[in-house]
Amino acid sequence: MGNACRDRVTIDYLAHHRAAVPAVVDWLSEQWFRDWHFSRRQAIDEVCGRLNVSCLPMTLVALADGKPIGTASLVEDDNPVSWGSVYCLTGVYVAAPWRQRGVGRLLCQRAVLEARRLRVPGLALLTKDCEPFYARLGWHKVTDVAFPNGPRLEFFAFMNFGAG
Repeated sequence: MGNACRDRVTIDYLAHHRAAVPAVVDWLSEQWFRDWHFSRRQAIDEVCGRLNVSCLPMTLVALADGKPIGTASLVEDDNPVSWGSVYCLTGVYVAAPWRQRGVGRLLCQRAVLEARRLRVPGLALLTKDCEPFYARLGWHKVTDVAFPNGPRLEFFAFMNFGAG
């Protein structure tokens, strides 16, 4: 990524850019919510529940010239490897024309800063196919986790960023 991307791309709270909510809903539905059998209404409710700036859940949006090009969220979720809950980076998505240009990295870095600002003690994530990307950003694999998806199991890497 060159500086041109950094100069053109800003990361902000989705709460400050509500006009971008439909794009974020579409992206998350296409990538994940459909697999979880979310209706359109459930997807909208899930994203709108993340329109926070001072607490979790929180969604960030990447913007280029004021248009949404990517997103990432911070949520509290069930811990897949032990009892209790865990704070997670989730829903990291970058629109196809902006991939491989540093936008995902910017979203992840901002999410880590937001977690620190909110005094979140540590972050985790699950990824099916982006483990090398997150490892380059300082995430460490804890274990592999299997989740049922119909008649088969899907495997994910459970990773953490460590103490914030």
